[in-house]
Amino acid sequence: MSYNKNQGPAVAKNRQKTATITLPVNNEHGIVLFEDLLTELSRCFNVEMNAKNRAYSFILSTGSLNDYAEFCEQNRGKNAHAACVESLIQKAGEAC
Repeated sequence: MSYNKNQGPAVAKNRQKTATITLPVNNEHGIVLFEDLLTELSRCFNVEMNAKNRAYSFILSTGSLNDYAEFCEQNRGKNAHAACVESLIQKAGEAC
């Protein structure tokens, strides 16, 4: 992979999708360092981990572990993210 100063990193020809992220920087020059990337990745990981731990805590505190296990068995192999998005869109449509 090469770097073009005007266009950023060149994308390999076999890739079809790219992403751009904005990172807070910790230096007066405004240059993103690898440490900045690691800090942001760690922050995002912790947000996700805490959200999942709250969900697990809710499942256990409401006595829903068996229901959750049954749900997992019935939905094995399904894309959980796509199912969440579909459910949210459906609920939003019902609210209108």
